[in-house]
Amino acid sequence: MQEIWTDGTIDIAQIDLDWLNPRIEAEEDSDQPSIVESLICNEHVIELARQIVQYQGLLPGERIIVLRNGSRFIVLEGNRRCCAVLLLIEPSKVPEVFRKMFPTAQPDLQARIRLLKVDIAPCRAAAEPIITKRHTEPGIRQWTPIARVRRAGRLFSEGIPLEKIADDLGSSVSTTKKHVREYMLLQRIFRMNCWSNDEKAILLSPTLKTNPFTRFFSLSDATRQLNISFDDTQSIHTRLDDKSESELLENLVRAYLLPAEDGGKPWANTRTPALEVLNKCGFPSHAAEPEENSNTSKQNAIIEDQNSQQPKPPASSDQPSTPPHKPQPRQAVFLEKLSCVIQDERCLALTKEATRIPWKDLPIAGFFLVRALLEATLYYKLNETNMMAAYKKNLNDNRKVDGLSELLTFCSTKSNLVFSDNRVCDTIHSFRGSGLKDHTDFVIHGKYVEANTETLQRAIKHLRPIIQDILQGRL
Repeated sequence: MQEIWTDGTIDIAQIDLDWLNPRIEAEEDSDQPSIVESLICNEHVIELARQIVQYQGLLPGERIIVLRNGSRFIVLEGNRRCCAVLLLIEPSKVPEVFRKMFPTAQPDLQARIRLLKVDIAPCRAAAEPIITKRHTEPGIRQWTPIARVRRAGRLFSEGIPLEKIADDLGSSVSTTKKHVREYMLLQRIFRMNCWSNDEKAILLSPTLKTNPFTRFFSLSDATRQLNISFDDTQSIHTRLDDKSESELLENLVRAYLLPAEDGGKPWANTRTPALEVLNKCGFPSHAAEPEENSNTSKQNAIIEDQNSQQPKPPASSDQPSTPPHKPQPRQAVFLEKLSCVIQDERCLALTKEATRIPWKDLPIAGFFLVRALLEATLYYKLNETNMMAAYKKNLNDNRKVDGLSELLTFCSTKSNLVFSDNRVCDTIHSFRGSGLKDHTDFVIHGKYVEANTETLQRAIKHLRPIIQDILQGRL
């Protein structure tokens, strides 16, 4: 039987903010004042309240979604709006440190916004797909990467299968599993009692960029040295005992996520080799060789032993010795081996398609995907380096339209500091002027040029290293 949604009008005094809101990190026993403070600190509630005062009411748009909880209601969608309305009606609930900044609502406005039109969900699960859709469309403040991780992890903790979560969230099962593993790892970190209050505040911040830390556990050197594995609950396990494992996790958090002793940035980042991080964290490389090397050594020993037992042919100067042929690993011709670890939905989706497309049979689609990947990774870098606003201003000042040419020019200009490595800027600049970019434009726009795999392969060969390093978080 289909679950029934209802609607209604509810007084703000009957509504509680949701501690499971993925925008914030809160505990089940968190009280309403602590949730209010967390939203104000991290989710621009003051700015939203000013908009409500300026507009003299709630802005038009989707209605708030709530869930009945006894005689009260929990906000599933619209926590920021409900928080802003609550504080405009009851200014005494604004945390003292923010009271001078918080706007004031006149009695007539308070009366207009007190009663909220809401949709009442039959259960939390029924609202999940709708909430996801809202937060993947323009116009609503987007979830941070850690909010997406937190959402997937919480659904998994409720016993929902990975396949169902992936379907509801519009993501692949592999990406969802990755998010759940990160969530479980971060929850373990949050529960450790070794952090000071200041350190805990940093770790619980919704704006914390966890990718350098969580990415470490997917690196081949780290996986091999620590024998990393995950159980059915997606919890991490290593070759270390519990005490040593906790010590390592603490040291890794201090390396990747917490400020250095001088107050600067963490000393480790995505470019720091895993073995260097392990050594500095007090866990030097495991003495055992990688498994494939051990097997190779054993095989070589067997071959040498067998050879020693065979009679050796007499040496002959008439037959020159030929060095044995060593098979070379096959290089990816297109983007078959591309992989993405950064938390960017568009980059993840494009990578997924790029690794599956039959490039030789579909060169036009190949050109579209290469161009889309280049744009998506460069836009990601603009956001990561906080240069998007400067890029938009540059377009406005020069009366330019946002396009690939302008994007390449801005990102390859060394003074813009989108890339710290000048060689990356030079490579992008050379692509801009090599003719490959223009050829790609002609194919995309269908003007006088046919797509062919040879030119496509040249373009990919030029761009693959940069695209791959961005997707891997190394740039």
